[in-house]
Amino acid sequence: MQKEMNNTLIERILVVDDNTANLQLLTNLLTKHGYTVHPASAGELALEFIQSTLPDLILLDIRMPGMDGYEVCRRLKSLERTRSIPIIFISVMEDERHKAKGFQEGAVDFITKPFQPEEVLARVRTHLRLRQMTDHLEQEVAERTQELTIASQRLQQELAERKKAEEALIIAKEAAQNANRAKSDFLANMSHEIRTPLNAIKGFNKLLLDSNLSSKQKFFAESVRQASENLLLIINDILDFSKIEAVKIALDLAGFELENLLKETINMFQPTLEQKKLDLHLEISSHLPKILIGDKGKFRQVLTNLLSNAIKFTPSGSVTVRVCRHDDSTSLPQKENGLALLISVEDTGIGIKPEQLSIIFEAFVQGDSSSTKQYRGIGLGLAITKRLVETMGGSIWVESRPGVGSIFFLTARFEIGSALDIVTNEAAGKHAHLTLNPLRILLAEDDILNQKFGIEVLQRQGHTVTLANNGKEVLDLLNKETFDLILMDVSMPEMDGIEATKEIRNTTSNKDLPVIALTAHAIEGDKDRFLEVGMDGYIAKPIDVDELIEEIAKVAPRFVNRQTGTALQTNTGKPSDKNDHDQSISIDKVIPVIDIDAWRTRFSRKKDFFVELFGHFLDELPKRMTAINEAIEIGDLNRLSHLAHSFKGVAATVCASEIAVCSDRIYQAARENDLERAKSSVKELSLVLDRVRNISIADFFD
Repeated sequence: MQKEMNNTLIERILVVDDNTANLQLLTNLLTKHGYTVHPASAGELALEFIQSTLPDLILLDIRMPGMDGYEVCRRLKSLERTRSIPIIFISVMEDERHKAKGFQEGAVDFITKPFQPEEVLARVRTHLRLRQMTDHLEQEVAERTQELTIASQRLQQELAERKKAEEALIIAKEAAQNANRAKSDFLANMSHEIRTPLNAIKGFNKLLLDSNLSSKQKFFAESVRQASENLLLIINDILDFSKIEAVKIALDLAGFELENLLKETINMFQPTLEQKKLDLHLEISSHLPKILIGDKGKFRQVLTNLLSNAIKFTPSGSVTVRVCRHDDSTSLPQKENGLALLISVEDTGIGIKPEQLSIIFEAFVQGDSSSTKQYRGIGLGLAITKRLVETMGGSIWVESRPGVGSIFFLTARFEIGSALDIVTNEAAGKHAHLTLNPLRILLAEDDILNQKFGIEVLQRQGHTVTLANNGKEVLDLLNKETFDLILMDVSMPEMDGIEATKEIRNTTSNKDLPVIALTAHAIEGDKDRFLEVGMDGYIAKPIDVDELIEEIAKVAPRFVNRQTGTALQTNTGKPSDKNDHDQSISIDKVIPVIDIDAWRTRFSRKKDFFVELFGHFLDELPKRMTAINEAIEIGDLNRLSHLAHSFKGVAATVCASEIAVCSDRIYQAARENDLERAKSSVKELSLVLDRVRNISIADFFD
């Protein structure tokens, strides 16, 4: 009789870290989730503890005074008593050599600091479960072996077969461990390899759009832009390591026009529709609001996946998209000012077999495996679509008849927006009016296409560009020439951007030179890692030109051309003085209530339109402040960060610089989980709003 595995056992975890804060954080996290945790601040203390008590798993720091993590692991793996204890290294040393050494010493996994709590919990659960299963299998093998030894010679053949099964299990276990070790490296490398050529595609296509094109050529180039943006969204969701581990996707909420989004998405497929001679119909209910608030990019990705499948599997006939309100509102989460949509994508294609309908939304499953060669794909589109729809608070299902066609239905939750949300969405964060003085820029980049694109874009804006192919060339050029700014690619041969930045920060003459990271590595946590080594800013490839200009303005505001535009001062990510938020700042003395320069540029001196828009802004102030105060009251910092970020964008749109700066302080405090600083900034914002309510708009114009 096989014994049931004990799922109620409280596992013991030994956490070894010389950093008191990290040790306490991990102890609290694991204890909260039901584990028995034994903290140790040094390798020697860990070995002492193991002499009396064997843990089920060890979280082990590498760099520690005295005995480092490698030596602790080496000693444990050399002893029969402790050899099977799974060890997970957790360290800031994310270099591939350190990872390889950790696995060579016998570790089962490697977590890079700063870590995400969800990632730590997921990995701990996985390896404890694997250990439990291994122990259970070993126990079963021992029991069966004893039974076979006592049994008669008639069972010898069965014993031989079981021995073969044990060998297969060992091989499978080793293969699983090797795959797990390679996972992190694979994701990071794939992210870099895909983003590098995609950066060139997006960059040169933007230059193409800026040139003189015929209407048809511009349509083709715009279709390439939309397709590359959708590809980037897919890459972000698939390759972001923490999102995959935590099974969590964050929504980027903003206002958008529903009908425009639907038509833009459909237009991407116009060449294919014409080639296949298919009709595409769009039916939108007249009772829907014009403007919604939601994640425009993810909604577009869902529509793109469904339309792509419908067109691909429809040899002739038509595809119809229908959008209306979802009547069964009780099936979706309720939100104030919320709206549930029902979207269907119907085709007259080959259909789906009944036995495939129950698994069609699983990963790596195709509707008809016999058509794989004719209809290429890896079967990830619908699995990703299902995750995105569920993230948007909805569900997805399908009805189909082979040879007749299919209808995919989905529901999704949005909020009803206003015209102000659209203006904000288009203007916030881009600062299209922003220009820079001519700069001497050192561009460190080893990819030839990215070199050409970077030089072309920067020179078009009047900057002088000097090229370096790697970190060593950067250091050599700094010894010979003077630059205003370095755009530093992270992954380069001979010397990468991280090592080069460390060298720059160690030299007296260049320690204050602004450095912005340009990288195809977009895994969560990379930005903090780059800022820690001394970089001032971060741009993920594919590079958006407007974002690059804005990032330069953030890290080096002295370069902003004050005659043509202004830039908001925002936190660059570097640690600030701990007393900064306690100081009394008279905002009204340094930042205008309304930025007249920005008004002239953005609204072309259209006073009447601006006054009307600003009036809408004033009308919304009570509702926004109520939401912010409610988030503060319950300590919901995640909600507060979304509210403050949205408020900042709206304020920037109507040129209310004071409010934008205050909102940004609230946003930064919420992102850093500093509730007290957030409360202080909210009080500051309230004082500013009192002054804004009492101003006369006419006083600001000639």
